[in-house]
Amino acid sequence: MNIIIDIAYYPLLDKYSKAVDDFLKQLDNSGISYQTGATSTLVHGDYDRIMPVVNAIMKDLMKIYPSVFSLRISNVCKI
Repeated sequence: MNIIIDIAYYPLLDKYSKAVDDFLKQLDNSGISYQTGATSTLVHGDYDRIMPVVNAIMKDLMKIYPSVFSLRISNVCKI
C-alpha cells in the first residue's frame, strides 16, 4: 500500500538549522522519496518501506535534539 506522510519537524532550539539539516541528510541517506516544502516534508512510497525509516529517523533526532514532530498520513492523497 502506498502512502504519503506530511512531516512538520520543529526542533526546539534557537539554532534549529543543524537539526533540520540532520533530518534531511537522514532522509537522503535512506533512499526513500521525499519533497521539501516551506513548512513540511512529504515522504511517499510503500507503507512497509517508509514507516520504519521515518520512525528510526525521528527516534535518532529525538535522542539528540528536543523535538516536536507533526505527521499526517494518507493512503488516498497523490503527489
